[in-house]
Amino acid sequence: SFLPLFLLGLKSSHAKQAWLNYHYLNLLNIPTINLFAFAKKGYCHLLAHDYLIAQYQSGLNLMEFVTQFESNPKDLVLVFNHIAHIFKKMADFNLTYGNMQAKHFLVLDNKVLLTHFDALKQHKHAAACYEKLKEELYLFMQNWHDQPHVAAIAMTALRQQKLLG
Repeated sequence: SFLPLFLLGLKSSHAKQAWLNYHYLNLLNIPTINLFAFAKKGYCHLLAHDYLIAQYQSGLNLMEFVTQFESNPKDLVLVFNHIAHIFKKMADFNLTYGNMQAKHFLVLDNKVLLTHFDALKQHKHAAACYEKLKEELYLFMQNWHDQPHVAAIAMTALRQQKLLG
């Protein structure tokens, strides 16, 4: 019937959800890349494709940064402290990021910007948020499974923000 197809067309896309989440993060002063526009291309809801248009920023993703500056622990400490601060601020608003791969963090002048917003989730209860945050931090630490000195720096930063026990 027509009704289910119509409702399918109204379903929110990842790009649309990312656009909304991007603005929410900006309201909370959580550092992100700059998005300029949300665009929909196509003839109708069923044939349309959604796009986000972002400003180019010439930084390194977190994995590239760690590889390039592995021998400079001072820079690594600054970056991981910044990441821990972002996670703490998000947890204060019952938010979890959902994209814990190192490539989803852009390092620019020893500051970190979030780059993916579609998996962001706001939890109704702080306890549920901290449970999900524990899972996410475990996944985040998996980025450094073969680099124990980097993992130690990350753990120290997360413990300083009281995100890990």
